Amino acid sequence: MSDDGYPASWDGFIAEAEKDDRIGEVNGIVTEVRNETWPDGRARYKVIFILPASGNSKVDATFSDPPSDSELAAVKAAGDRRIIRGTSLGLQLHRSLRQHYGIGHPKDIQVGASMRFKTYKDKGKDGGAGFVRVAAFLPKSAAANTPGGGVGF
Repeated sequence: MSDDGYPASWDGFIAEAEKDDRIGEVNGIVTEVRNETWPDGRARYKVIFILPASGNSKVDATFSDPPSDSELAAVKAAGDRRIIRGTSLGLQLHRSLRQHYGIGHPKDIQVGASMRFKTYKDKGKDGGAGFVRVAAFLPKSAAANTPGGGVGF
């Protein structure tokens, strides 16, 4: 029995169920690449993945076109940490996509491609649960050495 009078097996079961296997270094398969627009009219690209080792749950990577040097300077000068952080994450996505997959633009990602990436869960608005986000792409070779890395890797 656990301290609250329920079977101790419940504690382990609950702890295991609360682990989020979508977070960290994961393998995904591209199911869709969308060309969309932000509310302000800028282009955005959303790459949708399934995570085979996580019950085929979905996660996406959202890209904007990289800013010009003058746009980057304006973001920095404005000093809004949220926008600076978002811009930095976008630049890291572009850089790691090219570095590890030789893909210069997200619109060139092929449906069915197997990719490895690092994910995190952001803070939800107004105390909400938040979303799982792709932070950076990782080398394909890392997938072969990772438990659950199979399925096309």
